[in-house]
Amino acid sequence: MVTKHHDMNKWKREQLEYFKKYLSAFNTDSREYNLIMKGIQDLEKSM
Repeated sequence: MVTKHHDMNKWKREQLEYFKKYLSAFNTDSREYNLIMKGIQDLEKSM
């Protein structure tokens, strides 16, 4: 069970890293930027 939790957190950290890099492709006032930022914040809260 601990391994499963650890693996899930590792996956979440990898996703956060990927999406934070992807975020730079959008203007900060765009709809896409705001959607991705919300997803990043939700994922960070779940860790």
